[in-house]
Amino acid sequence: MDRRDQIDVLNDLLSKSNDAEKGFREAAEDVDAPHLKELFRKYSTQRSLFGNELKSLVTSLGGEIEKGDTFAAKLHRMWMDLKSSVASNEEKNILEEVRRGESNALENYNEALEELDSTSIAYQTVLKQRDQIRESLATAERLIPAYDNDNDNLTQNRRDGYINQN
Repeated sequence: MDRRDQIDVLNDLLSKSNDAEKGFREAAEDVDAPHLKELFRKYSTQRSLFGNELKSLVTSLGGEIEKGDTFAAKLHRMWMDLKSSVASNEEKNILEEVRRGESNALENYNEALEELDSTSIAYQTVLKQRDQIRESLATAERLIPAYDNDNDNLTQNRRDGYINQN
């Protein structure tokens, strides 16, 4: 893969990382549960760090950093806003959107890894970030069942247990 192609792949991930950072920040604002607010803020900060690493890689390759949200991300955030405004179980719906977004991110990162040279620093950085996305996806998948019934003490204990695993 030539340098220009690497820059394009990294800029694509950068744009999506920026989208995820904003999405997690908005999700933290939309939920009432303090532990979910904390978790989503943590993921927003993580994606900001991802973005910084990707920017550094782009510039080290001599590339220009592309700015702006992707259309798909704007649409996804609008959908999250709509769902949260009409949903009776906001936390569960937001977690389902997080799961969907993280699944898409995982797919994007896997595609990027297929394109990057496996001996490059860019590959190693993207691999590390992909593994962290995989962990956040697993966390969302574990949390969703805990939000099936808001009035159940067992459910509250399950929520606390899932959060404490991270």
